[in-house]
Parts: sequence; structure tokens; C-alpha cells
Amino acid sequence: MFGKQWMPAEGTVVATRIAGTSGDGTVSTTEFVVEVRTPDGETFRAKVGEPRIVNDFKSPIVGAVARVEFDPKSRKVRFDKSDPRLSWKASEKAQQNSFDAALNQAPDSQPATAAADPRLAQLQAFMQATDGGVTRLDPNNPDTAALRDMLLRATGGRGAASAADPAGPTGSPTEREA
Repeated sequence: MFGKQWMPAEGTVVATRIAGTSGDGTVSTTEFVVEVRTPDGETFRAKVGEPRIVNDFKSPIVGAVARVEFDPKSRKVRFDKSDPRLSWKASEKAQQNSFDAALNQAPDSQPATAAADPRLAQLQAFMQATDGGVTRLDPNNPDTAALRDMLLRATGGRGAASAADPAGPTGSPTEREA
């Protein structure tokens, strides 16, 4: 038999990187390292690219869980494009529903998003502790990288700090040089 026998599985994104950028710099493609868990309990890691010819793909962040498909023979893996967690349209609808729920809540009640996501509650507590101000963290402290990664995950950011660049891809040049 020719072709691949795609089987459903679940995957957790463990790393991402920009694999390439168009000549004019306007479009970049991302590669993912995904830990795949098959229905029979097997676990393996694979490199997964963005789907081709799709305009609704929302790149998952490190730590995100999504449906994938794999070929048992070749061990090739691809994202399941029908997974709503990988859809910009589904994400925008969820954000609108969350906004509407917050609007319809009683005054002085806890925001629905904070109740649903404990990471957001942690982020809100941090913001209250710093009185909304700027906090400068030591880039050589391992807790700084952990806090940065938690903030990125909580706010939908991408990437993870590395030992060589604690500011990561979102830090400004002056922050990285300091």
C-alpha cells in the first residue's frame, strides 16, 4: 500500500523555532518539537512543521497540547488542522465569549478568565505586588527565566529564554545588552 497511514494522537509542544523567513522578511515559518502520545501509550518526539495551504492555523506555544496525526511506519507527525486549539477563528470566538461573559458578570466579581486560568491569577497577583510598575530582574537568576516563560505562556507569547539570551526573542536590543 502506498502513502501514509495517518493515526490520531495527542501532542505537547516542547520547543519552537523560526525555520525560515521569506526574502522580504514578511513571512516566517515555524518548526515545532512535539512530544507525541499515541492511543496505545507510546511516547516519542518529532519535528513538526506548520501545515501548508491553510489560513486559519494558530501556532501553538511551548506547553500547549494539541491533536496531531502520525504515521506509525515513518514516524512523521503533522498537526490535526481540525483541532479548534489550532484555529485563529476558534481562538477569536473564545476571546469574544470570554469578553461577553465578563461584561455580563455582576459588579465586584472575579473576572471569568482569572477563575478559569490560575496562571492569569498569578500574573494578576504579580502585577498587584509591583503596583503595576516596572520590575527589573537579574538575567543571570534562573528564576528570571522561569518567570519570563510563565508570563509568555500566560499571555500567549512564544519562545523560551535560553541561557545565552535570558531576554529571549522578545527582549529589546538594549535589554539584551544590559
